[in-house]
Amino acid sequence: MCSPGGTNFAFPVVGGVIQSRNLTPDKTGLPEGGRTLEEFITIMRTGKDLDHIHPPCPTVGTDGCILPTVGDGDLLQVMPWPFFANLSDYDLRAIYEFLKAIPCIAYTPGTPGLLPVVYNTCK
Repeated sequence: MCSPGGTNFAFPVVGGVIQSRNLTPDKTGLPEGGRTLEEFITIMRTGKDLDHIHPPCPTVGTDGCILPTVGDGDLLQVMPWPFFANLSDYDLRAIYEFLKAIPCIAYTPGTPGLLPVVYNTCK
Protein backbone atom coordinates (compact mmCIF):
# COMPACT_ATOMS: atom_id res chain seq x y z
CA MET A 1 0.00 0.00 0.00
CA CYS A 2 1.18 3.49 -0.77
CA SER A 3 1.15 6.19 1.88
CA PRO A 4 -1.04 9.27 1.41
CA GLY A 5 1.85 11.33 2.78
CA GLY A 6 1.78 13.36 5.92
CA THR A 7 4.59 11.65 7.84
CA ASN A 8 6.28 14.35 9.91
CA PHE A 9 10.05 14.71 9.89
CA ALA A 10 11.78 16.60 12.68
CA PHE A 11 13.64 19.18 10.63
CA PRO A 12 13.69 22.79 11.87
CA VAL A 13 11.28 24.56 9.54
CA VAL A 14 9.83 27.96 10.22
CA GLY A 15 6.09 27.56 10.77
CA GLY A 16 5.92 23.78 11.02
CA VAL A 17 7.60 20.55 10.02
CA ILE A 18 8.46 18.87 6.73
CA GLN A 19 5.96 16.17 5.77
CA SER A 20 6.25 13.38 3.23
CA ARG A 21 4.28 13.84 0.01
CA ASN A 22 1.28 11.90 -1.23
CA LEU A 23 2.40 9.77 -4.18
CA THR A 24 -1.02 8.34 -5.01
CA PRO A 25 -2.83 9.57 -8.13
CA ASP A 26 -4.91 12.71 -7.82
CA LYS A 27 -8.16 13.52 -9.66
CA THR A 28 -6.27 13.56 -12.98
CA GLY A 29 -5.25 9.91 -12.48
CA LEU A 30 -1.58 10.87 -12.55
CA PRO A 31 0.63 10.10 -9.53
CA GLU A 32 2.44 12.52 -7.24
CA GLY A 33 0.00 15.37 -7.52
CA GLY A 34 -0.77 15.01 -11.22
CA ARG A 35 2.83 14.84 -12.45
CA THR A 36 3.62 13.76 -15.98
CA LEU A 37 6.13 10.98 -16.57
CA GLU A 38 8.71 13.57 -17.62
CA GLU A 39 8.19 15.61 -14.42
CA PHE A 40 8.33 12.44 -12.34
CA ILE A 41 11.64 11.42 -13.91
CA THR A 42 13.05 14.91 -13.25
CA ILE A 43 12.01 14.67 -9.59
CA MET A 44 13.46 11.17 -9.21
CA ARG A 45 16.76 12.04 -10.87
CA THR A 46 17.38 15.51 -9.44
CA GLY A 47 15.31 15.81 -6.26
CA LYS A 48 13.90 19.08 -7.57
CA ASP A 49 10.84 20.22 -5.61
CA LEU A 50 8.43 21.21 -8.38
CA ASP A 51 5.90 22.35 -5.76
CA HIS A 52 8.57 24.62 -4.26
CA ILE A 53 6.91 24.34 -0.86
CA HIS A 54 10.04 24.96 1.17
CA PRO A 55 11.80 27.87 -0.56
CA PRO A 56 15.20 28.91 0.79
CA CYS A 57 15.04 31.63 3.42
CA PRO A 58 16.24 35.06 2.35
CA THR A 59 16.58 35.75 6.08
CA VAL A 60 16.00 33.54 9.10
CA GLY A 61 12.44 33.91 10.31
CA THR A 62 10.70 34.20 6.95
CA ASP A 63 7.47 32.18 7.11
CA GLY A 64 7.33 28.99 5.06
CA CYS A 65 11.00 28.67 4.20
CA ILE A 66 13.66 26.28 5.38
CA LEU A 67 16.18 27.49 7.90
CA PRO A 68 19.63 27.64 6.28
CA THR A 69 20.88 24.71 8.38
CA VAL A 70 18.49 22.27 6.66
CA GLY A 71 19.74 22.66 3.12
CA ASP A 72 18.68 23.72 -0.33
CA GLY A 73 14.98 24.62 -0.34
CA ASP A 74 14.76 23.82 -4.05
CA LEU A 75 15.36 20.14 -3.25
CA LEU A 76 13.08 17.59 -1.63
CA GLN A 77 14.46 17.32 1.89
CA VAL A 78 13.43 13.80 2.90
CA MET A 79 13.27 11.98 -0.42
CA PRO A 80 16.25 9.71 -1.13
CA TRP A 81 16.50 10.90 -4.74
CA PRO A 82 20.27 10.21 -5.01
CA PHE A 83 19.38 6.53 -4.69
CA PHE A 84 16.89 6.77 -7.57
CA ALA A 85 18.97 9.11 -9.76
CA ASN A 86 20.77 6.33 -11.61
CA LEU A 87 17.78 4.12 -12.33
CA SER A 88 17.06 3.51 -15.99
CA ASP A 89 14.19 5.21 -17.78
CA TYR A 90 12.54 1.79 -17.90
CA ASP A 91 12.78 1.37 -14.11
CA LEU A 92 11.46 4.88 -13.42
CA ARG A 93 8.58 4.35 -15.83
CA ALA A 94 7.74 1.08 -14.04
CA ILE A 95 7.56 2.95 -10.70
CA TYR A 96 5.43 5.67 -12.31
CA GLU A 97 3.03 3.12 -13.84
CA PHE A 98 2.73 1.34 -10.48
CA LEU A 99 1.86 4.62 -8.77
CA LYS A 100 -0.73 5.33 -11.51
CA ALA A 101 -2.35 1.94 -10.92
CA ILE A 102 -3.00 2.30 -7.19
CA PRO A 103 -6.15 3.98 -5.90
CA CYS A 104 -6.21 7.67 -5.11
CA ILE A 105 -6.02 8.46 -1.42
CA ALA A 106 -7.35 11.92 -0.65
CA TYR A 107 -5.21 13.89 1.76
CA THR A 108 -5.73 17.11 3.63
CA PRO A 109 -3.28 17.99 6.39
CA GLY A 110 -4.97 17.35 9.73
CA THR A 111 -3.05 19.99 11.65
CA PRO A 112 -3.31 23.58 10.38
CA GLY A 113 0.04 25.26 9.85
CA LEU A 114 2.04 22.13 9.08
CA LEU A 115 4.11 22.13 5.91
CA PRO A 116 3.84 21.17 3.10
CA VAL A 117 0.41 22.39 2.20
CA VAL A 118 -0.12 19.81 -0.54
CA TYR A 119 -3.63 18.46 -0.86
CA ASN A 120 -4.74 15.49 -2.90
CA THR A 121 -8.31 15.31 -4.12
CA CYS A 122 -9.69 12.25 -5.85
CA LYS A 123 -12.73 13.82 -7.46
